[in-house]
Amino acid sequence: MHTSTDCIVSIIVPVYNQEKYLEQCFRSILQQSCSEIELIAVNDGSTDSSGEIIKKWAATDSRVKPIEKENGGLSDARNRGIQAAKGEYLLFVDGDDWIAPDTVQILVDIAQKEQADMVIFNFYKYYSEGLEVLHSSNQDEVRILDNRETLRLLLQNDLLTFHVWRRLYRRVLTGQLVFPVGHNYEDVYATPILSLPCNKTVYIGKGLYYYRQNPQGISSTFSFQNKMDYLVSFEHSFQLLEKAYPSLEKEIALSREKHALVAWDNYLVVQLADKDQEKLILDKITEMIKKVPIRYLSLKRRFVNLAVIMRLPKPIGRLIYRYFVMR
Repeated sequence: MHTSTDCIVSIIVPVYNQEKYLEQCFRSILQQSCSEIELIAVNDGSTDSSGEIIKKWAATDSRVKPIEKENGGLSDARNRGIQAAKGEYLLFVDGDDWIAPDTVQILVDIAQKEQADMVIFNFYKYYSEGLEVLHSSNQDEVRILDNRETLRLLLQNDLLTFHVWRRLYRRVLTGQLVFPVGHNYEDVYATPILSLPCNKTVYIGKGLYYYRQNPQGISSTFSFQNKMDYLVSFEHSFQLLEKAYPSLEKEIALSREKHALVAWDNYLVVQLADKDQEKLILDKITEMIKKVPIRYLSLKRRFVNLAVIMRLPKPIGRLIYRYFVMR
């Protein structure tokens, strides 16, 4: 039985009905080359055997700190984990994912050597047939970033994505209620909040996290709440960054347009039974598009944005999107 009481990194694992994957997740954490960790397992009202799996691991390893709560969603579970954390650093791992054996050691060594407030790392997308695809192909890349450059790259949502689980955070810089309870796209909402206090960030290209792909996941689901949460979370982040860095106006504008048009594409191809809800989604998309200064747009994109604002019929909108956005 492992009885270590030292803790450098608090690893927060929100759990909801993940009995199929939980053993692999926990094993990857508790067999880390750096043992000075705590695994905060937040059972968010699971109805399968996830709770029993957590108890089993807690009985054999004192580093496992179980939290039982009623179902409140991913954000609520993560917030509870942050409140319970005692480590110098925080790391998030979802219950159906796993991490490489030397993840904690690599990240702590970099954070301490560089006196970094946050370390961002590369990740693999794992598909059901066993295929692993590295997000960014350059595993040797290392970047030292100040706060503005970190957020500029985040707005591009390419090298630095909004996923909270691909970052090591200095715990004293995080709030305890970071994630928006009851809403999806919580990573989009929370990542700028977690990033703004970080004066120095290190990015490494080494893949350390294995992100299990779920074709039925939130990002692939079109529903009123899901799409409104998508738009509201991005808009919240844009407004936060506008206040912090007015000099990023162009980057914010182009990111706002990009994500509004993604939502418009979804709106064009999916029919909601409730037309009032469809109108509310289009209202929000239009509101975001109107905030984009046309001086940052090509003539083609100005035409597309005008089509959104004019609320053209869906068949016409689909043609415009196909020929002026996808090409």
